[in-house]
Amino acid sequence: MKGDLARADLAVRRRWLLIAFIASVILGACDRGRLPSVGVPPSNPGVTPTTTTVLVVDGIFDPSGQELLQLGPVRLQSWPSQQISPAQRGEFIVEVRYTTGQTSVVPFDAIVADDSAQGITQHGFFEVALPVMGPIASVLIMNTDRTKTFGRIDGSDIGAP
Repeated sequence: MKGDLARADLAVRRRWLLIAFIASVILGACDRGRLPSVGVPPSNPGVTPTTTTVLVVDGIFDPSGQELLQLGPVRLQSWPSQQISPAQRGEFIVEVRYTTGQTSVVPFDAIVADDSAQGITQHGFFEVALPVMGPIASVLIMNTDRTKTFGRIDGSDIGAP
């Protein structure tokens, strides 16, 4: 009984952390003028979307960043999007390998920060969305120098939009 309560409490805390993270990203983007309003994809006047599907990859790293604890279901979502300039640096990468042999690589960090006076930061939740440029062969989560693969999903295991 006690273990069940602890697991339920941890699940609730993770959900609130996820909600807080997503809200901070959306509000921060709105404050910087990157989104015209919540719920509307960014746009560049005169540029039409190059794809209507994005790949969404999310998961949770352990606090040290040495192990991928959870990889959420990798899924495709219908969303008008354009090729964007992703973060130039990150401790981790998502590498998408297409059936054509081409690849897309997006660096990211999985940092969760504590807003307390101590300002503790550690690895944790991440979510990466990127435009899909063709049929997907596989998706890999790796460290930036590609010496360690944390997770791999075959294209056939990706959820449809």
